[in-house]
Amino acid sequence: MSLGDGALAPPRVGAITDFPLAFSEAESPPFSGDSRRSDGLMTVRGVLEPDDAGPFEYRDDGTGASWWIWRGLLRGDGWTATWHGRRPLCGTVELTGYFTSTLKIDAGRVRGRITRVYHTDTTTLIDLDLDDVPPPAPRPSLVPGDISAAGDALWVADTELPLVARLDTTTNHATEYVLPAGTTDMRRVAATPTGCWVFGTDGLYRVTAGSPAYRVCHGGIADAATSGEALIVHDVEHGWTLHSPNNDPIPLAMPEGGPRSIGIDCRSGNFVVALSTRDASGHRLRLVRITTTGTIAVGRPVQPPARRAQRPFFAGSPPRLFYGGVVSTVNDDLTLGPHERLPARPVDGGALGDDAWVLTYRSTTDPEWSWWPIPEPDVPATPLPRVPILSVLESSTLAVKSSWRIDQHRSVTAQPAAVWVTDRDQLYRLLAAPATRRPELVEVAARITESIPPATECERRR
Repeated sequence: MSLGDGALAPPRVGAITDFPLAFSEAESPPFSGDSRRSDGLMTVRGVLEPDDAGPFEYRDDGTGASWWIWRGLLRGDGWTATWHGRRPLCGTVELTGYFTSTLKIDAGRVRGRITRVYHTDTTTLIDLDLDDVPPPAPRPSLVPGDISAAGDALWVADTELPLVARLDTTTNHATEYVLPAGTTDMRRVAATPTGCWVFGTDGLYRVTAGSPAYRVCHGGIADAATSGEALIVHDVEHGWTLHSPNNDPIPLAMPEGGPRSIGIDCRSGNFVVALSTRDASGHRLRLVRITTTGTIAVGRPVQPPARRAQRPFFAGSPPRLFYGGVVSTVNDDLTLGPHERLPARPVDGGALGDDAWVLTYRSTTDPEWSWWPIPEPDVPATPLPRVPILSVLESSTLAVKSSWRIDQHRSVTAQPAAVWVTDRDQLYRLLAAPATRRPELVEVAARITESIPPATECERRR
């Protein structure tokens, strides 16, 4: 995992840490043939449970070589690790390779007390004592993951379990809804005036406040957005579809192109989609407008506002496309311009009503004079803070309205008086004014007073 972007808290001797763990054999990519990787090489013994999904083909873009790679879960004394190897294995094994920590999608985990920290070039090695740790606290009934707000309701999805909660922000009481689904860490929620849509790799679900949740369809939904009660979704296999409660879905005949972002024109309620295409001149963007009834208008291909954009998004009224460090107005003919450049390129962002939120992070290579979006200090020698900064921008002027230092955000949403953020499995309320107030921790699980089970198919047919 990366220490620089906050994915893992900076290691400190004596601290207890818990993070995903992987183990790659020494002759498996990306370590095969790397004679310089002597640090961290070790031999371990454990029980290997192979992955039923079978192998995948790994290709080295630098050399053109390729291998079949098998996966599994390696269980040791006090740890589990996602395993990768160049030949199938199972049962009790003794392997030589490297422990690494990658993304949260890894099934392996380790928990221990940090005894030593080694910094070597771009790598950090951590020694853990797996015995000198107290037992972990019981998991809360709901761990906040993705969030979305509409009116006085804040909808919160669990990070793994098929659960969502509706928090009434006027009474601070929450109702839990159980989905007819399995566990996944990629589930998202999109609030509407009467309820919410829940979507992810296992399909689409609908929850109406006070009623049982039900599955709308199967499929792996990569992205979605709401306008009123309507939901537009992009399914990785079945393309684009428009949904509304109690109505049949409407397939959308969208032009070719990979989706880069979905936004809302707050003036009309129409959806705006940015598609990535290519022509003889190279990479292009094509904007598409979709009404909540399914009428489509397609713009001509346009030059991207910037060379790179990690997570472009739409925000503002009229809508503007935040593409890398450039902000471009979406014109009525679905072209882009004029363009404005931000003082720094955000690493993430999204819409907050008519405003925009951006996440900025300064690495050690950034210029010392670039303080935006926080004010410059009175003392010129003050060092730049190397922490993530969450800021709210007035989308028409790009003026900074509020900024907060956060740790590792997962989701951001807003109501008129507050910005909500999930940060390391905790829900926080950031009051819009004054911005200097500390974030308020909100224990969602402690506020749940009712749990509604999912609707059965028999109940749905009645």
